[in-house]
Amino acid sequence: MLEKTKALATIAVRDTATARRFYEGALGLKPLPSPQKGAITYESGDTNLLVYESAYPERTRRRPRPSSSATVSTGRSRISRRRA
Repeated sequence: MLEKTKALATIAVRDTATARRFYEGALGLKPLPSPQKGAITYESGDTNLLVYESAYPERTRRRPRPSSSATVSTGRSRISRRRA
């Protein structure tokens, strides 16, 4: 269904100048012409990558998983369980 559709990935960054150095310098992507200030669009194959400046880029990061163990008190003894 989507195999013939162009995809668009969006990435929030704190500073577009720093992001530009990475995407163009390290990855070798070329920016597409864009009239939008604070946003850069790159093309990679059939996918466009929109990098835009945000005051809150850290809110887009994945949250860390909770601790991998839990302790439960049953009144008589404590039971510890570890996640796989």
